[in-house]
Amino acid sequence: MTTLRSMFLWGLTTIGRSSKTTSFMAMTLLQSSLAWSLTLWPSVTFICSGIPCSCQLYCYGQPGPGRFWTTEAGGISSSTMDADDSFMKAYMQSSIKRQLDGALSLKFPWKDDHPPLPSNFSICEKRTRCLAQRLAKTPELLQMYGKILSDQEKKGFIEKVNDFKTHLAHYIPHRPVRKDSDTTPIRIVYDCSCKQSSQHPSLNDCLHIGPPFLNHLCAILLRFRLYVHAVSADIEKVFLHVQLDESDRDCSRFLWLSNPQDPSSPFQPYRFKVVLFGASCSPFMLNAAITFQLQQHPSPVSTRIFEEPIC
Repeated sequence: MTTLRSMFLWGLTTIGRSSKTTSFMAMTLLQSSLAWSLTLWPSVTFICSGIPCSCQLYCYGQPGPGRFWTTEAGGISSSTMDADDSFMKAYMQSSIKRQLDGALSLKFPWKDDHPPLPSNFSICEKRTRCLAQRLAKTPELLQMYGKILSDQEKKGFIEKVNDFKTHLAHYIPHRPVRKDSDTTPIRIVYDCSCKQSSQHPSLNDCLHIGPPFLNHLCAILLRFRLYVHAVSADIEKVFLHVQLDESDRDCSRFLWLSNPQDPSSPFQPYRFKVVLFGASCSPFMLNAAITFQLQQHPSPVSTRIFEEPIC
């Protein structure tokens, strides 16, 4: 409870009562709308596993209560949040546009001073061939891997390209990751941190990760505890519903078999039409797309999302 902001804490604890514990006279048991909470008075020394430990805490009315949320923020100051907001606004103005069909198209958030991005073609070719030969030892997995890519092509997530160009193009190795699912036991993960050599950058090295803009974990937990019912929802294949700008698609190329039944068949190059799962900037791009969409279509729900208080 000591990490909560004082006003919110006061609102929770004033409805209950407090009583001294019998084991440690310096401790206080507070009853709140969430649960019983154990707190300490300032400058408490106690024994933990035979080692003297000291806690310096602040109570209401004493100097320095601001240290509660400064520590809670983990080094995130208001100036940092202002810079993050500026970065987000600049990105949305310059890198997001709406297509004729209403879909959003986003560019990669490239670093201004990033070194030239190599093609990675040779290492991608070697790793993909080794992957195909390994999957061929279990024909069901090889067939399933090819079916996943075929389904993604039909849904417009990826597209075939007719050349193996290496200038202004970047190839990304990929591999399967097992899932606890009866229908889809594997998913494909793309290695955007792959480097052609130690002297060359990876795709992730050239991209801004971007500010997180995640929901505050403490606020989520408190809202979950305050209400009787909780609802959780998930957007299926959410990254694959955000389009990647045409100018950046050649930097998301990869290779796969022209004949999925033959692990030694020639390669067919593909490229992503959507934000790929594996790029370090993908969570930021998704968040930017959602923020852009909410701002373009104001409603009571979108207003509440933006103004949701963080405890």
